[in-house]
Amino acid sequence: MITVIPQLLKTLNSKKMEKKLVKTICEIVSEYTDVTIEEIRGKSRREDIVDARFMSIYICFQKLG
Repeated sequence: MITVIPQLLKTLNSKKMEKKLVKTICEIVSEYTDVTIEEIRGKSRREDIVDARFMSIYICFQKLG
């Protein structure tokens, strides 16, 4: 049981790191494209927002696999 705890903590930390990385990527793309983070995460189909959303998704997949 005790040997499982370090693995569990490592998994939790990696999930937190992934979330932080996704947030950072969205912030950078938002700044680069002048589209807000809320718009990137929203449902709009406006071309500039869709492009920013796709850019964020693409970078996340490249970095996180």
